[in-house]
Amino acid sequence: MKHNNFPIGFLDSGVGGLTVVNELLKLNNKENIFFIGDQKNAPYGTKKIKEIESLVQQDINFLLKHNVKAIVMACNTASAVYINKARSYLSIPVIGMIDSGAVSASKVTLTKRIGVIATSATVNQHSYQKAITALIPDAQIFELSCSEFVPLIEENADINQIRSIVSKKLSYFDDKSIDCLVLGCTHFPIIKNVISDCINSNIEIVNPAIEVIRKLMDILTEEELLSNIKKHDYFYTTYDNGVMNKLAYKLFHRQVKIKVIGNE
Repeated sequence: MKHNNFPIGFLDSGVGGLTVVNELLKLNNKENIFFIGDQKNAPYGTKKIKEIESLVQQDINFLLKHNVKAIVMACNTASAVYINKARSYLSIPVIGMIDSGAVSASKVTLTKRIGVIATSATVNQHSYQKAITALIPDAQIFELSCSEFVPLIEENADINQIRSIVSKKLSYFDDKSIDCLVLGCTHFPIIKNVISDCINSNIEIVNPAIEVIRKLMDILTEEELLSNIKKHDYFYTTYDNGVMNKLAYKLFHRQVKIKVIGNE
């Protein structure tokens, strides 16, 4: 039995995953969405591996209770730490950020010198380095942990404060001669304009979410799971829906109902 009108499940450590949902809405507005943002435990990227695994497992369990037909790990940290384990026991498609980001970077780079900004967990796992060099063996990858950006975004910090911190941090790339920069955290597209202002104008910014959604649509098409009727979207957070509400309105240009729950 095909469950094509079941929702697509999205999980993230906070609000950043909404940027991935937004790419889906731009490409296909017939799919039903079920999103969980674990703001109470954000960011995942500074936590120990075992704790990240436990939190992601809870997020997955929550999604499975609501009969999702596929899961998008709209969190680079979750993708880096847990996606292989999730795929080992789940019978539904599971799509992550890392491989898609690597594909996007490989399409963009001309010099094979690629920058990646991500959380410390993703950087420590060298997830993007492994994924990109699997596609371009002689690529040079410059990974930079920018975990401190996440709470600034989650807390809706003053834009001038964000700009000051981002500018100082990204000066690391000034002498690296990269030609593209991968946003290796789904929070970072929220401040893409700030990031763009703080790097050389010749550097192309890569948002893995675009490739993630293309891959998702390809899988759903192949497995005949594309929805043919829009029924509902559900958005949940484990902490405070204020910041998520503001970002959802900014991205989707409409109000969405976001329910606050305990992490299940």
